[in-house]
Amino acid sequence: MERRRRRGLGASSRLLFSATGFYNRQHNAIDYVRANATEPWQAANLSGLHFRGVETSMTWIPLKTQSIRIGWTGLQGAQDALHGLQSEYIFNYPVENIHALGLPTSAAPSR
Repeated sequence: MERRRRRGLGASSRLLFSATGFYNRQHNAIDYVRANATEPWQAANLSGLHFRGVETSMTWIPLKTQSIRIGWTGLQGAQDALHGLQSEYIFNYPVENIHALGLPTSAAPSR
């Protein structure tokens, strides 16, 4: 499930805001798990994995030929499906991510 909102400010919409919320439910995901750091990794079929997050961005278009975009993403996962086990891959992701991009408008992603 994903929901998205986008807003522009000003008559020319030179400043744009975007926000997207998302939710991901996974069943039968395969990962390597172990009980503790001294145990070897073993393949396991996991169900009941839940992830939710938000992605936001602000785009400023100072000139007709230039745009600058700043974005932030936050992600959270529910580890209840692991039942106390350690996961090698499923929860190996950045919790927060920020990025900035400046492009000529002709090369900028569409709004």
